Amino acid sequence: MIISAGFGLPPADYVTLLVRHVQYHLHYDNLRYIVYVEVGSGFIAYDPRVQELLRSDRLKLVIWEEFPHYFKHGITGRSSYASQVGVHSRGYTPVLFAPSSFIDVLQILVYNHAIASLFPENSVVAIADVDEFLVTANKRSSTPAASLRVPCRAGFCTQCGDVALGTNVDDRALLDLERVHAVERALWLNVSGYHGGPGNTSKPWPSHPLAWYGITYAEKTLKSISSTRDIALVTPRQAYTPSGTGAHLASSTCAFWVHLRCQVNFRKVHVMNLSDRQILEEPFTWVLDSFS
Repeated sequence: MIISAGFGLPPADYVTLLVRHVQYHLHYDNLRYIVYVEVGSGFIAYDPRVQELLRSDRLKLVIWEEFPHYFKHGITGRSSYASQVGVHSRGYTPVLFAPSSFIDVLQILVYNHAIASLFPENSVVAIADVDEFLVTANKRSSTPAASLRVPCRAGFCTQCGDVALGTNVDDRALLDLERVHAVERALWLNVSGYHGGPGNTSKPWPSHPLAWYGITYAEKTLKSISSTRDIALVTPRQAYTPSGTGAHLASSTCAFWVHLRCQVNFRKVHVMNLSDRQILEEPFTWVLDSFS
């Protein structure tokens, strides 16, 4: 699993989200993490939770600040990791393109650095952010026959609405209500293990926060899972084969990414298909069931 930098999150919050991400995905056999860090690298590297993962050989930190700097045209200072520049992936060669087709060139550099470093191992790699969780219909993990583009679905915290309002809420409230987001943020960043809930009664948080996400909607985005030997170039949303063709599209009945659009930062949703609504339930909950 290749994870990019924290995009401005405080280091302590980023570590909390990273640990929750690792705890979930380690249920997939033989999974290891390569995590790229730019801001707060010293704090992150010496956090006891990160140290434990480093000792277990499940995690490798790559300090991107130590690599040669990328400079945007006409700017003498270093371009930050999360800045966007006018590039677009046409075929498998990044070229200058319209401003509306921004792809983060530094993400492309990071991901392809990771792919190149793993090439000798012939690894199967997935690229994700800490707000994206892979769900599959069974427990078996095997090398894909080819590179796969896996659909993303926006996940919404149905039980966060129950805590915020003291009652069940409909889908529109989940999309629009900022009070729901406040509970969702606490759900992921809490350290006490308990929340106040309606009437200030003390109740435990779930064993893993993703267990509170009951509804997903189709997004327009895809993310790739591929063998390093099948990849010539990878972008944040696509992997390209040596022939320049895109990866095969995986069926959402087999696997998809749950994208938590309001996990920590409140973001308006504008890329979903509200007519494609799906309950997050068996057989896609086998990892969450293991936390119970």
